[in-house]
Amino acid sequence: MTVEAAEQFVAALNEFDGEAVGAMLAPDFRFTIGTHVADREEFLFSLATGPTTDPCFRFEAQSFEEEAGAVLVAGSQVYRWRETGEVATTSEQDLRLEFDGGLVVLAAVTPHPMRFL
Repeated sequence: MTVEAAEQFVAALNEFDGEAVGAMLAPDFRFTIGTHVADREEFLFSLATGPTTDPCFRFEAQSFEEEAGAVLVAGSQVYRWRETGEVATTSEQDLRLEFDGGLVVLAAVTPHPMRFL
């Protein structure tokens, strides 16, 4: 069930579907990326404004791995220019989703270190 819920969460996130994402979040939900922490309200607000940015982002998941009460999603954050669809930038990231009673209580993004050629 949690891998399926994680797949649904990522799909709704990529569609900027605040209603669907909001229905999956626990009241005490937290989003973290690095040292930044956002509560449920701040996260949903940023999701609502996301489709207006250029370039626009998507989280492209490569794998979903279930761990006790959580799902680790390995993937890439891909930013594309709206007009051309051309990739502007991409970065590998892990997304850890923790669940309680079927709702997401934590979404923690861990960027991979940049690699230089």
